[in-house]
Amino acid sequence: MSDPFKKLARAFEKARDSHTYRVEAVSLEFTESLLDRMKEQGVNRTELARRLGTSLAYVSKVLNQPGNLTVDSLVKISDAVGCDLRAHLLPRECEGMWINVQKKRTTKPDAKSDPETLAADSNEFALAA
Repeated sequence: MSDPFKKLARAFEKARDSHTYRVEAVSLEFTESLLDRMKEQGVNRTELARRLGTSLAYVSKVLNQPGNLTVDSLVKISDAVGCDLRAHLLPRECEGMWINVQKKRTTKPDAKSDPETLAADSNEFALAA
């Protein structure tokens, strides 16, 4: 009979490969980031609801069971705490980490800017390990 811990480890590994697991992981990451920003700004659920122009029940749902929020909703929620929403595709064989670098932009990047200007004006960097 095989070790029950090895069976459990294989089951967890299999779960991590599932679509449902990855969706929940993104939802959790967004929610944790939102709660961090709210704490930094002293924003409670009632204040977030006011900023969003929505109900306290909606804010509770977003924080407790975000489910499958639309990109539009994610951007509105990000705006409410003074943040930009960023998406990043990370190859599965890589491990990633976001680092926020606070830097005042001197110019607003646009599609006509050269790549060096865009890189210099970026206020977020992603590292892949």
